[in-house]
Amino acid sequence: MATTPTKAPAKKKTSRERDGATTLEYLQKAIEDIDHAREHASKDLRSSLDTAVDRMKDIAGDLRKRAEDEAADFQKSIEGTTEEMRRELARRAIRAQRSPEALKDLSAEINKRKADLAN
Repeated sequence: MATTPTKAPAKKKTSRERDGATTLEYLQKAIEDIDHAREHASKDLRSSLDTAVDRMKDIAGDLRKRAEDEAADFQKSIEGTTEEMRRELARRAIRAQRSPEALKDLSAEINKRKADLAN
């Protein structure tokens, strides 16, 4: 008796994998959706939606602030490392890119930095 192989369940994709949006972009889209729903809602529901939107905007601000703080901390860490370690981090950052546009941006930044160092 032949058995058919069973397929493993498909891995659920995250919101970022589905549409390429960042967490902040995803949150902003949710705010837009709520604003759209608000236009067609009753007065009582509008108040609840306004409160939800205000909370989401606070969360978005917190996400921005956290990202800025983490970037600043990372910058300090990089500045305190050896030249060899900075090169390795740069190589890994380059390999992590997923689009030609990102590599083009990195290339432009490298050329700009070379020019700065030459002066």
